[in-house]
Amino acid sequence: MTTNTKRKESMADRVYQALKDDIFEFRLIPGDKFSEGDVGTRLHASRTPVREALLELSTKGLVTFLPRKGIQVTQFDLQDLNEIFELRKALELMAIEKVSGTISSEQLQDLEAALERQRSCAQVNDLMGFLQHDREFHTLLSELTDNRRLVANLETIRDLIQFMGAHALSAHGRLQEVIAEHLTVISALAAKDPEEARKNMAHHLEMSR
Repeated sequence: MTTNTKRKESMADRVYQALKDDIFEFRLIPGDKFSEGDVGTRLHASRTPVREALLELSTKGLVTFLPRKGIQVTQFDLQDLNEIFELRKALELMAIEKVSGTISSEQLQDLEAALERQRSCAQVNDLMGFLQHDREFHTLLSELTDNRRLVANLETIRDLIQFMGAHALSAHGRLQEVIAEHLTVISALAAKDPEEARKNMAHHLEMSR
């Protein structure tokens, strides 16, 4: 791989992360429109890495290309939300059932550590940090299944879940409720109680919906 290629990839990654941060931190809101040129000028990037970053965001469902009108931050309706959460619920309940009888004390400690990081972010109202560690908590659970396809399918909708979560947590102050719900999941896993773990995770996901 040449140095030029590495530089282009690095710039595309930088543009992708900058735009993703703009969307998740509400500097760009659903329905906002912009052009590739706007992005390139603001981030001092050429057309190729800008286009690569936007294509990746489009693949994740965060932006939409509008013919002859530029790019728009995706607007989600109730059907979108329900479809995403139905898929999430099916996969995450499958994961919790699979790991509830086999989880080790070390793995429980990893989940507790992620929860503690969430609690620390909640105390200072760090919404983005909270969402990052919420994602960490759920990703850890899915990875414990050792089912690569389950992990990959959840990962394809993680950004959408996080995007919707940012708006929900900002609007409704659910930080402490989420922590309490995660704690019930951990408690059931520690007790090796698959039925209780599944019930508590289902409650958490429905509250999130």
